This record gives sequence, C-alpha cells and structure tokens, in this order.
Amino acid sequence: LEVAADMVRLADALVEVDVCGAPLSTGDFLADNLVTIANSSKPAFLVSGDSAAVMKGVIEMAKVIRGSVEALREKPYFATIVSPEVLLYPETVIDHIRLTVDCGAPIFMASMPIGGISSPVTIAGTLTVCLSTTLAGIVLAQLLKKGHPCVDSSFPTFMDPATASIGGIPENAMADAARAKICGKLGLPVSQQTGFACFTKDRPQDAVAEMTWDLAKLTDRRFASYWGAGT
Repeated sequence: LEVAADMVRLADALVEVDVCGAPLSTGDFLADNLVTIANSSKPAFLVSGDSAAVMKGVIEMAKVIRGSVEALREKPYFATIVSPEVLLYPETVIDHIRLTVDCGAPIFMASMPIGGISSPVTIAGTLTVCLSTTLAGIVLAQLLKKGHPCVDSSFPTFMDPATASIGGIPENAMADAARAKICGKLGLPVSQQTGFACFTKDRPQDAVAEMTWDLAKLTDRRFASYWGAGT
C-alpha cells in the first residue's frame, strides 16, 4: 500500500494528470481506493456501477468533504464510469448520468460489446454498435449540461477463438485504434482499453499480448486516458 501511495502522490504532482485512480490492486478493494483518496488532491476515480443509490451516497460524501454542492461543482471530488448496456440505456443508468452531471463529476462513458456475441463479428460492426451506445450517453450528458466533461471509454472487444479469453488478439487493437481516430475527429477525449480481462494464471500469453498492445498505444499517443498504468 505504501508503494501505491507513492504512485498516487506522483500522479498528483504531474500537471498532465487530471484524475487519479487506484494505481495497483492488492486484493483489498477498499484499502486500494482509500490510498487514492487519502493521497490525491485531484478527483479520485470511483466506480459505482449503474446503481443510482450508490451514486447518491458517493455524492453525499463528496458534498460533506467539499462543504456544499456548489463547491463540489466548482471542484469535483471524483470522476466515475457510466456503463450502459449495448444499445440500451436502462432508467437507472439515465439516473446515474443525471446525478453525475448535476454534481459536476467527469464521466467516463463505457460500453463493452463483444464481437460475435453481443455485437456483429466484424470490426466495423462492433465499433458501430460500441460508439452508437457511448455517444448517445455523451449527447444526453451534453443536453443536461453543455460542456460537461465526458470521455469515451468504450471497449470494442473480441473473444480469442483459441483461448476463449477476451483481448490479446489483433482485432481488439485494430478496433480500438479506429475508435481513437473517430473520437479524435469528433474532439472527444478517449481512454484506451484496459488489460484486466486477460490476466489469467493458466494463459499468461494473453497477459503478454495485452501489455504489448497497451504499451504500443501508449507510445502513439492516440488517447487522452490510460487505464493500464497500474497493471
């Protein structure tokens, strides 16, 4: 945990970093996030799933820390991820967006269609479904408050037919590179895909493929947010 605290303090000192998340996992979810909250003066990346009730609790906590909802809007205490279903926004997800916009927290809009399972098997088809979902949520946020900070954090994903794990194959990197190009044209901040889905003890080759994929995109600077700094 002390190493994690040092990493958070380093991120906090870098002017290029806007949001701090837990840089590594010790297996203790609460402790990992507490380290981030305790050592960063920047908004912490807190995940509430699609639960409006959990989001209300996070907002109430943030309001107490900042002193008022007005102070919270002026200086966001956290950023969060909103995860709609593929081409579907349940009411609880819409409530999540409303609550987040109202308190001024940046939104990472994420959808994860899997080619051949929940989206078309082609890269173009999966990418179309992916961006159609996340861009709808970003548009909704802008209708609620023009200029509200949103990041496209979608995951156009494909399952490896040889190992049945997600990620670590060229289609994932190709789809994500195309997504970054499209978001760049639209002027949207974009995060690259995370590597968590491939780290399995019995298939270490997937982890190697995932890390090289992430690091390759880190060098070409096509995205505004990097999920894999801790992994």
